[in-house]
Amino acid sequence: AKLRGPVGIQKTFRQQTAESVKCKLIGQDLGDKFETSHRSENYRNEIIKQPEQLTATLHEHQINGISWMVSMFEKGMSMILGDQMGLGKTIQSIGFISYLKYTRKQTGPYLVVMPLSVLSNWMAEFENFVRS
Repeated sequence: AKLRGPVGIQKTFRQQTAESVKCKLIGQDLGDKFETSHRSENYRNEIIKQPEQLTATLHEHQINGISWMVSMFEKGMSMILGDQMGLGKTIQSIGFISYLKYTRKQTGPYLVVMPLSVLSNWMAEFENFVRS
């Protein structure tokens, strides 16, 4: 059976179990957390409202993506957004940070890993789409 996450991640149960076992084998206590977070019932995340400070018009899949990131954050889990180009990873990440800063009143610091070549674009996106 395939499980589908809100941002398009698809894995079979066998792949999930294998990855969980690998986590346990390398001495990290990630297996139980991994299995719990990837069960299909956990993909029914509460859909958040778009942060008021975010001025961009988001598509439904982008709001679902931000909601998934909030859910992962609340579970204490890290996350990686990885999909095709043009689906809005940058604006989803900006929306997530805006949610944390303005809705949850958590001012950071935040770690965003990206190539140096896109740093100026990210700064411009924050200026364009987030009201201070």
